[in-house]
Amino acid sequence: MILKAKRILIGKNLEVLNNGAIVIENNIIKDIIKNIHYSKEETQIIDFGDATILPGLIDLHNHISLDAREYNHLDAMADPKEILLERGIRNMKDDLYAGVTTSRCLGEKHFVDHIIKQMIETGEIVGPRIITASIGMRSSSGHGYVGEGMEGKEQFEKTAKENINRGAEVLKLFLTPGIVDKDETIPCNLSDEEISAVVDVALSNNVPVTAHCIGGLGLIRAVEKGVNIIEHAYFATEEEIKCMKQHNISVCLTSGIILDETREPFCPPSFVEKVHRTREYSRQCMSNIVKSGLKFTLGTDAYHTYLYKEVLYAQGLGSSKLDALKAVTSNGAEMLGKQNTLGQIEKNYLADIIAVKGDLMADLSRLKDVIFVMKDGTIY
Repeated sequence: MILKAKRILIGKNLEVLNNGAIVIENNIIKDIIKNIHYSKEETQIIDFGDATILPGLIDLHNHISLDAREYNHLDAMADPKEILLERGIRNMKDDLYAGVTTSRCLGEKHFVDHIIKQMIETGEIVGPRIITASIGMRSSSGHGYVGEGMEGKEQFEKTAKENINRGAEVLKLFLTPGIVDKDETIPCNLSDEEISAVVDVALSNNVPVTAHCIGGLGLIRAVEKGVNIIEHAYFATEEEIKCMKQHNISVCLTSGIILDETREPFCPPSFVEKVHRTREYSRQCMSNIVKSGLKFTLGTDAYHTYLYKEVLYAQGLGSSKLDALKAVTSNGAEMLGKQNTLGQIEKNYLADIIAVKGDLMADLSRLKDVIFVMKDGTIY
């Protein structure tokens, strides 16, 4: 199969190849060419014309069975396993058709992520490639609707090992509340021993640890104890950003939770009130992250089909168009440790490819309207 378009974004830095083509064999990008000289009549050629072909998108912070497009979605995480699965199947299909070909899912109940991952891989349902975290680990009195409460080093260690045995590819901790008021101290809900117990399990099994953390003492402690990735960081101070840079930490921004007013009707009123009081302060903190040179990626946090908004928010926070787009393609793949197979249109990479109309690099909002999705060589 050959895919053609006026523009193809190739390589790690998404360089524009004008009037080129991509040769797909099975599920692999076989070649990238400027001129086509194929004589085989059976070769299928799809010409998108005035369009942009780019790598499939990677949502770096998602939840399968949580749907932030629904009212009372947080309370709905207490639904029975069967309902969670039903909702998750729908969410993953929606994401795939919005151009998300890989989804890093950071905490589910009842190991729903593993069940749906297997269903996708066997072809029973359609959805992105799933990166699993299994059970999110939180304090019994702390934040984390998609996590399970626990106390003590032994319980955290036991759950981390069980997650690994289930096939988790990343371990997820919940360190802080979801939001606080601007002048409120941000508590850390886990002890140093609990954090270290999970990090030790991760190191023994060569998987990363990521932490829900909006900032504060918990961020410093997590970084110093060996956590690899910080999620959200809405209130990260200059000192905390400096600490993350010194330890080569990546940040996954989910800016829409704070900046996107369309999410507010679906959130608890108390949460929305705090968002209103802290929005501009948080906007500045996230802008500082983007402008600091710290490695960042982007995720929807279960606002399914709206990853394109996160790209636009990153641009609004001061990111270049290129870095905003790399945050959900090549840099996203690097965070996953899959930079040699995913996130780029490059020879011998997996054929995860999407297309949008027009010149994407002239207007990133074109990501909203995906006209073609290929995952692992299959067209959806």
